Amino acid sequence: MAVLHINIDNLTPIQIGDETSLDVGDIVFAIGYPRNIGQSVSQGIISALTKNSENTPGIIQTDAAINPGNSGGALINSRGELVGINSSIFSESGNFEGIGFATPASYAIAAFQEMARSSYRG
Repeated sequence: MAVLHINIDNLTPIQIGDETSLDVGDIVFAIGYPRNIGQSVSQGIISALTKNSENTPGIIQTDAAINPGNSGGALINSRGELVGINSSIFSESGNFEGIGFATPASYAIAAFQEMARSSYRG
């Protein structure tokens, strides 16, 4: 995943969802570019939420298909809001087995903002 600054007018950024309001069973969509076959969207549900602290998800688990190449793609809720960044799968075979993980969007955004502040040479 990369952070880009694009000088183009009239772009609409994705709305950021509140991952603290996610519940097990919520519908989500994993967007990515798996195995270099092109853009894809897969639908699933939130399978589990681990907590770092009170009401703050640490990891979002989903059964939406996340395969190699989908890491860094968006995990979107049913309202079209970004709630996570696809990060990994649990797989003994290396193939989709229904257990994927995403980093909560707020954590990823905060990390990229900090990285941008510390490396900006403008």
